[in-house]
Order: sequence, then structure tokens, then C-alpha cells
Amino acid sequence: MSDKAPRKSEAQYVSFDGVKLTELQAWDPGRSTVTADTTAAGDALETAGAIRETLAPTASVMVTTDGTGVALRAKLYVGKTGPLLWGPNGNTAGMPKNGVSARIDKCDPVLERDNEQMIDIEWSVIDPTYLFDERTGSVW
Repeated sequence: MSDKAPRKSEAQYVSFDGVKLTELQAWDPGRSTVTADTTAAGDALETAGAIRETLAPTASVMVTTDGTGVALRAKLYVGKTGPLLWGPNGNTAGMPKNGVSARIDKCDPVLERDNEQMIDIEWSVIDPTYLFDERTGSVW
């Protein structure tokens, strides 16, 4: 197994409570849909109707154990709430923008080597509406 950090998307942008998550190793907004069985009695195939959308955002971030990593780590702790913003193509003007009000539910170092820590973060959405949604035209 290689000791190198995994490749990451240079374009992907994620910030939480005004702080950019630098050295982002993985990001998943966790978009999903809750469905219910809508099959009629005589239908040959089971069908599912969408009830609502869900988000379960997760990220992995590599931080140093000194300097800027300490400052970033101080902003990332369980229970912290704030706007979680992301842009699949970065945050330059005109690029798609997404955002929700969120709370950190998990923030654990999962790997430490030399002066680096890999931190896995999980959020819960705390407001039922998007702050920004690229599907409705939100841009940076």
C-alpha cells in the first residue's frame, strides 16, 4: 500500500461555517430519495414513489497537527452548526453552488502519520430547505 495521500479533485470546493476545507480527500453530499411502494394490485412490477429528498454529507480532510491544521481543527467539532456550502466545479463566479444549514455529528481523526491527521466528518441537515441549490440556478 502506498503512503501517498489519495488523489483529490482540485476543482471541488467545500466550506463549513465560513472555513474552506482544504486538503479535501473525499466529499459526498449524500443526496438520496426516500420512497414508498406505490404498486397497484394488478401491476406486474413494483413501483416506488418519491416522498422526499435526503442529504447525509460526509467528507475526509487531511490536516496538519500544527499551524493551519490546528486552526481548522478548532472549527470542526461535534455539535458545531453552520452553513455547509459546496461547489462541484469550485467557487469561482458563475459556477454551480449548493448549501444547507448543517450540524457536525461526527468528527474523528481516523489516521495519523508524521504531522498529519485524516479526519472523517459527518453532518446532519438541520433546516428543511436548501440555502443554495444548483438545480434551481444557484451560482457563486
